[in-house]
Amino acid sequence: MARVATLHGKVRRQRLDLAHKAAPRLVRGHREQANRVVQEKFRCVACGHTDHADVNAAINILRVGLALQASA
Repeated sequence: MARVATLHGKVRRQRLDLAHKAAPRLVRGHREQANRVVQEKFRCVACGHTDHADVNAAINILRVGLALQASA
């Protein structure tokens, strides 16, 4: 029983490590200075999507979090 708990702990730590390494990689490839002409407005130079910067950031964080949760 203790061995199973130890193995589950190891797998949990490995998954957390992967999530912590994947998050910065996802964020690095999607940042572009030209997207933020003014602080509160976001406009994607690739597709033209516009939104309030804080709302857009919250949506992106949620999307990445859900993707990481699904892959774990």
